[in-house]
Amino acid sequence: MRDSILISLFNLGLTHHYETKDLERSAKYFKRIVDNFQPNTKSIASIYELYIIYEELGAQKSSVEMKQLLLDKYPNSKYAKLLLGGNTLSDESLALKKENIEYSKLFLEYEAGIYSNIIETCSIKMKDTTNPLFCQYGLLKAYSLKKNNDTLNNIELIKSLKSIVTHCLGTGFSDQAILVLNDLKVKTAENLNQNQKWDFTFNPDTIHYFVLIAPKEGFSVNSAKNNTANFNSSNFSELKLKVSSTFLNTSDQMIIIKYFKNS
Repeated sequence: MRDSILISLFNLGLTHHYETKDLERSAKYFKRIVDNFQPNTKSIASIYELYIIYEELGAQKSSVEMKQLLLDKYPNSKYAKLLLGGNTLSDESLALKKENIEYSKLFLEYEAGIYSNIIETCSIKMKDTTNPLFCQYGLLKAYSLKKNNDTLNNIELIKSLKSIVTHCLGTGFSDQAILVLNDLKVKTAENLNQNQKWDFTFNPDTIHYFVLIAPKEGFSVNSAKNNTANFNSSNFSELKLKVSSTFLNTSDQMIIIKYFKNS
C-alpha cells in the first residue's frame, strides 16, 4: 500500500507540473514524498522536481534548499550530477568508460583473491566522492575487507560501509551496505555472548524499545520528539507508538519510542 501511495503521489506531481501546469499543487505532492519517503529513488527525483518548480515560482530560497539537499545527501545520484553540470556528455562518458575499465581489472583481482591491492586502490578512489563509480569501489573495498577475515579490519570495514550508506542513499549499493552492516551487528553480538559472561539473555521475540541518545548541548529534544511522533503517525499509526524523553546522565538525553512486539 505504501508503494502504491508513493507511485500515485509521484504521478500526480508530474501531471500537475508538466500537464496542468499547476505548480503549487505539484509542489504539494512532491513535498509529501520528500517528507515521508526518503531515501527511495522517487523521493530523490522529487527533490529535483521541487528544485525546478521552486525556481519557476521564483521561490529562490526553497529552490536553493532543495539543491543543497540533493548535493549533500545524494551526491552520487544522477539528479545531483544534473545540477552540477559542467562536464559535457562526452567528457562524462569518457570518465565513466575509464573507470569501468579500471574497476573491471580490480574485480578480476577480487575473483583471484588479491584483496590487499584492491583495498588500497579503492581507498584512493573513494577519496573523490564525485567518482562515477564511487559506490561500486566502496562495496568492492568492503567485500575485500570482509574476505580478509581479519577482525582488525572491522573498524575500516564499518567505516567504508557507512560511507557508502551516506553517499549512495537511494541506490542498491546503499541497500547492500546496510545489509552487511546489520549482519556485522548480529555477528558482533553473538561473538560477545560467546566470549563473555553476560547477565543478559538475547530474546528477539520479546518487547523492544527504540532509543535515540544525543548530547544535551546543541540538540533540540523537543523538535526531535515532534519529528519522530509525526514520522510514526505517518508511517506506523497502527502500532500506536508512544514517544517520551528523559536525561540519561548529566550530559546526555534520550528519546524513547515504545513499544515493539519484537526486535
